[in-house]
Amino acid sequence: MTLPNGGTNWWNTLEVTGSTAGQACWSYAGTGIANANYDGNNTPTVVTPVGSGLLANGPSTVIIRGLPIGITNLRVRITMDNSNDNERWVIDDVQLIRTSNGPLVVNFDNVNAKKIAGTGVVVNWSNLTESEVNFYEVERSADGKNFTAIAKVQPKANDYSAQTYSFTDATAVGNAYYRIKAVELNGTVKNSIILKVSGSNAKAIFSVYPNPVQNKVVAVQCSNVDAGVYTFSIFNSTGQQVFVKTMSLQQGVLSQSLELPASLKTGIYMLRIEGVGIKSVTTLVIQ
Repeated sequence: MTLPNGGTNWWNTLEVTGSTAGQACWSYAGTGIANANYDGNNTPTVVTPVGSGLLANGPSTVIIRGLPIGITNLRVRITMDNSNDNERWVIDDVQLIRTSNGPLVVNFDNVNAKKIAGTGVVVNWSNLTESEVNFYEVERSADGKNFTAIAKVQPKANDYSAQTYSFTDATAVGNAYYRIKAVELNGTVKNSIILKVSGSNAKAIFSVYPNPVQNKVVAVQCSNVDAGVYTFSIFNSTGQQVFVKTMSLQQGVLSQSLELPASLKTGIYMLRIEGVGIKSVTTLVIQ
């Protein structure tokens, strides 16, 4: 139960039930996460452990979202209700932790799109830190500027873990542009990069962003690539190789993040990409 700013009304937020297996207990090694929304309607989110026999698996962490903005004093009360005379309760090491800045920013990764004959265009994406996402939208455009939503996808976990998604556009015709829109519970919107899928065979194209590079992280967008192994190498102004990474890429259009060494100094570098019969060279500015 939670109570904002020292008020008088306790609101049920989360209800944890015991196992129905009989003489069951929760493991002290539980690692699950129970998620609940603080809405003040006295309708708690119910969490039930899984498992059978004498040991059931329950969550060890509770995340309560949706607390009103401006709360400075929050009281939490845990009420235990025995349903059997022989039940025993042990609560140990209770900690209340508030995240410093609310939900983590949507962190798109491995955003890619590829055309499959007889199927359509398959759009894939990942969110490395999924939390407080209301929904995702897959958007399509004919000109890369005006986008229309063609699908809505619900988040899988919202527990700060990495989640992967896929959607197939079976109505794609000719050239098309795609992007993923993430809408958070607070209304914040974040768009992924824009991917172009060609309706015909086209030359492989590689582009990098942001350029200049900040925080030693750069994304490489690959368009019209063939599936295979590709090598990403970075050379300094004297021709010395300072970074190399080999990856297996899927066919089509995709975005791949590269984490550069923290030791790289500010300056101008050359990024060379090789694989499946192609070689691409791009100037990279690191700030």
